Amino acid sequence: MDTFKDVLTTHLNEAATLVRDIVLSRAWVYPLLGISYFVSHPNLYKAVAPVLLRALGTSFAITVAMFFFTYVPQLAFCVLFSGPLAFLVAALMVLSESFVLVMFVSKVFFLNEAQDRLCVSSSLSPKKLINCRSRRRSHGARTRCTSSTR
Repeated sequence: MDTFKDVLTTHLNEAATLVRDIVLSRAWVYPLLGISYFVSHPNLYKAVAPVLLRALGTSFAITVAMFFFTYVPQLAFCVLFSGPLAFLVAALMVLSESFVLVMFVSKVFFLNEAQDRLCVSSSLSPKKLINCRSRRRSHGARTRCTSSTR
């Protein structure tokens, strides 16, 4: 019993240390700052809206197609192992598969265009953007891309 308590105490101490490090690093603030920056700059809406609408439409189409073609076979398979909760398990499986497909399609077809539109709308011309990208590759991630980059 003492071994169990020791292991539990060790794991709880490690978890507490990890949570403390996460909170103190303030890395969790950056997504919130990005969202607030996007909301406070309406000129970015016009740049991202077409790409976002196409991505949302594609996401909806993929999810509907996945439910249409794969829900019933997965439900039949899950009935064998999950019993009365098979409908829920099958739906979660279809949603997770749809998520993987949507992430792949979004990254391949929509992400680069959205990044280029954002950089152009935030006063980085394509020439400056290319120079900035090449400078970042040669000098590492410490170099910042700003509108004054030549």
